[in-house]
Amino acid sequence: MLPNVQLQSVSRDDVKRIAEWLAVEDVAERWFGHYECGDPVHRGYEPALMIDASDADWNRLFRDDRQRLIYSVHTEEHGHIGEVQALFDGEGNAELSLLIGRKDLWRHGYGASTAMQLLDRLFSDYPVQRAWVSIPEGNTPALRLFAKLGFVSWNGRKRCTRPDGSPIRSKYLGLGVADYRSRTMSPNAKPPLPLVTVTGAPGSGSERVAHAVSRLLQVEAVDAEITRALCRVLGRSVGELESLESSYRSIWAKFIRAMSGPLERYGTFDASAEWSGALSMDQYVGPPECLTREEYVNGLRAAIASVAADRDAVIHGHGSHLFAPKARQALHVFTRKTHQHRVLDVQEADGTDLKTASAIVRKEERKFVAVHQGLFGIDPMDQTQYDICVSMDHLSVDAAAQLVAGAARSMTPPSGTGALGRYASRVTA
Repeated sequence: MLPNVQLQSVSRDDVKRIAEWLAVEDVAERWFGHYECGDPVHRGYEPALMIDASDADWNRLFRDDRQRLIYSVHTEEHGHIGEVQALFDGEGNAELSLLIGRKDLWRHGYGASTAMQLLDRLFSDYPVQRAWVSIPEGNTPALRLFAKLGFVSWNGRKRCTRPDGSPIRSKYLGLGVADYRSRTMSPNAKPPLPLVTVTGAPGSGSERVAHAVSRLLQVEAVDAEITRALCRVLGRSVGELESLESSYRSIWAKFIRAMSGPLERYGTFDASAEWSGALSMDQYVGPPECLTREEYVNGLRAAIASVAADRDAVIHGHGSHLFAPKARQALHVFTRKTHQHRVLDVQEADGTDLKTASAIVRKEERKFVAVHQGLFGIDPMDQTQYDICVSMDHLSVDAAAQLVAGAARSMTPPSGTGALGRYASRVTA
């Protein structure tokens, strides 16, 4: 049984210990090796320089860097024992670096526990499709460890030079998300259903269809959780997300955004209690960093990946058909309803006249299209981007859900048949 480890935020005392560990020849060479000048190699930062770094520099590296994750490895019995990192390349790949600095704890399973925890986080909470490592050829325990985890070697290269001039060569090993999941799944486990996404214009019944499909498939229906996950990924409030989204909902909003964009103030302030009264000068710290479209989209991709990675689910809205993980089979559904039928629904619900109901429907549809075009660069009404388009003019919610659930089940082979089948043809009902 592997020992328990915790991945925690890095402290300054942790960095001091990293510097001390790397000063030991065989510890440094065990994982990171050396530069040709002989200094210990450490990815991401120089421990000796970061010990006394300013708070701003410290936060920039350990808290705000969205291209890298850095964790200290702790145990209840031994405290801080090492460090692990993941470096994202922006194309779905993450390079891992791992160091157990306590020599007396080598070959006790701490490296394996750490690697497995990090892989679970990467493949569950981030849009990572492949993890890879570069390990010196002489580090046999590390090579064996990652081989057992399913990593496959594909080449080697010169890493650096020892003081005597001899090269230290390294091997590349990689693991894809699908292979990782297949190795961690029980042999008797039921094959996963495809991820189902449901999108539809306001008034088309898409939300009710999504929940009905989730009940039929006995999986979770996900909607508001995407927003909560996005807030966690970006470190932003719901108000900030809504502010950015609203800046794309109308021509007037686009004009305001274009004018205020250079000031980097739109999409940054939450409508919270702090704006209910006056702020003193010592409270005012200036406008916070602008939430950009690129930041929003990347965060949304990570949020949806975190939801879709470890469970079967039906996701409603949020452009989820655009951001479903490529390694996960998916069924994308669009619910449509003609303008006339949506107008009748509004009249029945609100008791308004025909003209007012028609205006309401057109306004809501324009907002829906404008947000998708502005944030995602697509027309959500273009039905060619979905696998199934369901007309809700003459279908009940239950009938539509039966159609979608049947299509999803047809994509799942019986247990033990290997890879999931494909629902190749597009369906219009």
